[in-house]
Parts: sequence; C-alpha cells; structure tokens
Amino acid sequence: MLDSKLLRENIDSVVERLNSRGEEADLSWFGDFDARRRELLGEGESLKAERNKVSALIGKTKDKSTVQDEIARMKDVSARIKGIDEELRQLEDDLKGRMLTIP
Repeated sequence: MLDSKLLRENIDSVVERLNSRGEEADLSWFGDFDARRRELLGEGESLKAERNKVSALIGKTKDKSTVQDEIARMKDVSARIKGIDEELRQLEDDLKGRMLTIP
C-alpha cells in the first residue's frame, strides 16, 4: 500500500509511474480525501485542546454557578468531538480501502 504522505507530496509522479507500468491510475479523489482528513484532524485537536483548557478552569473555579454554562458548552464540544472522531474513522477506513486498490 502506498503511503499517504508520498501521494500528497508526489501524486503526479506516482500517477506517471503507474501509467508507465500499464496501470490505469485515477487518483483525483485523493486530494479531497486527504484535505478532509487533515481538516477533521485539525478541528478535533483544536476542540480537544479547548475542552482540556476549560476543564482545568472548571476544576479551579470556586463559584459553581458560573461553571454550569461552561459545563453545558463542554458537553456540546464533547459531542462534536465524538462526531468528528467517528467521521474521521469512517473516512480513514474508506481511504485505506481505496489505497489498497492502488497497485
């Protein structure tokens, strides 16, 4: 199986090599998959960092009435993180399946 980094950095070269071996190489889908994967990774990491930061502040706050809004917001953030992780898992499974078909 080809490496994603190799495809990302040298897709034209990979297509050329596959075509020279007589393989029909249509890798136009890879750019969209890779961009979406990287977008999801970035968004997920950003939300996880925010969740960790706010969780630490919640633990240090003595006034629990002001914390309730943050707790509710973090529940929404956690749900979004879960959704991103699931979408990322599905995307990576699909990407792996497609990558396995490249000779």
